[in-house]
Amino acid sequence: MTEKIYQKLKAYLTRIILSISSILFISPSSLASADSSIKKIADADLIPFCLDTEGCAYFDIFGNRVIKLRDIDSAYSFKNGLALAKKNGKWGYIDKTGKFAIPDQFEVAGEFASNGLANVSILGKSGYINKTGRFVIPPIFDITLPFDDDNLAKVIQDDKKGMINQRGEWVIQPQFDYIGDFASNGLAVIRKDDKYGFIDKNGKIKVYPKYEDAGNFTVSNVIASNFIDNSLAKVQQSDKYGYINAAGKVIIDFEFDYASDFSAQALAYVKKNNKFGFINQRGEIVIPLNFDSADDFDKNGLAIVTLNNKDGLIDSTGKIVLPLEYDIAMPFLNDDLLKVEKNAKTGIINKQGQIIIPFEFDEIFTFYDDKLLKVENDGKTAIIDMSGKIIIPFTDGSLHFDEYHQIIKQFNDDYQLDAIVNKQGEKIIFTKNICNKKVVVNAKGDIVIPDITIEELCQAESQN
Repeated sequence: MTEKIYQKLKAYLTRIILSISSILFISPSSLASADSSIKKIADADLIPFCLDTEGCAYFDIFGNRVIKLRDIDSAYSFKNGLALAKKNGKWGYIDKTGKFAIPDQFEVAGEFASNGLANVSILGKSGYINKTGRFVIPPIFDITLPFDDDNLAKVIQDDKKGMINQRGEWVIQPQFDYIGDFASNGLAVIRKDDKYGFIDKNGKIKVYPKYEDAGNFTVSNVIASNFIDNSLAKVQQSDKYGYINAAGKVIIDFEFDYASDFSAQALAYVKKNNKFGFINQRGEIVIPLNFDSADDFDKNGLAIVTLNNKDGLIDSTGKIVLPLEYDIAMPFLNDDLLKVEKNAKTGIINKQGQIIIPFEFDEIFTFYDDKLLKVENDGKTAIIDMSGKIIIPFTDGSLHFDEYHQIIKQFNDDYQLDAIVNKQGEKIIFTKNICNKKVVVNAKGDIVIPDITIEELCQAESQN
């Protein structure tokens, strides 16, 4: 053996020994470092994907499998370091190691609210746990809902709705058939025995339930004066609508067949004798009741109205600023644009009538992103940008924008997740049939669910 060959062989064997050593002698600190690096990944950067009976995993935005789960039937997004996961029909919470931090024992489980409590159900009763899995509020309720930003939660007991605080104390006793959300003035609509009223956050009934219908209190941008109460709610009595203030005093008499909540411009649309117009907070008609239909004024001070089955726009003086020539008009993208239909095709225009997206589609939907739209034609769905460029071609099934993860989810006709797509239209991970078996692959073509190589899969399938 020559010296040159000997040195090459020595170097090769050294590399082999070092490789084996690195596999066999992994220090605990290295493993801890790996776990620590996963924990540092932002919750929203971990995307869950599950495949039928093959299990679940979490991926990053590049399609790399970050967390591998074993024997998990379903997994949700991470929030505050924990994620809902289901195993054998029971829900629990996993951490970023993929293990149950809170055991899978609940029939129903919700995400943790900002106060660190989650609503769960066990043995047919519902309560609230903290992030250690300990019951802070015992499971004594029939149904519980998540805590809101005021640290109040709606619960149901014996088919009646009430509200508790985060200590589990009754704030509103369970006596109502309905409790709405609290308005900015601290009042919420309640219903009892088919009558509506209002209650405050301390459980005090401010307006006794005596009305046939009630809307929310809305505060306008108009500065309150001796003549204008800028917090009014619509109510119905004897089949007619009027308005009351927070003290329950009737401010506008019951004379309308229908009435809307007041807009930020302190105008409400009302119906009388089958015609719509607008009133101010004094009850004065400021835009005559000449229209067949009307909608609220938007943040720009414009409202959609209908006359002779054609939609257009008026300003707060009643002046027509966009001709009534569209079959359907709807507010779009935070009221900045209009989705309109003409000759059975839908497009997008601005409020000056200029076409933004041509009238080429059966339907157009906002995609929770100002730069992307979901469109439909002949039962197929596609994603386009605001210039009309196709980002994701027309496909069967449906497409949904996941605002939390900032990705697009593609579902098949059975509403099973088929692919995760980025906002550039590139598939990150997607299902594929390989050797007659449905698997999940990444953009490189590697199988990521289940945990098997293509060669191993095809060999196993050939033996079946």
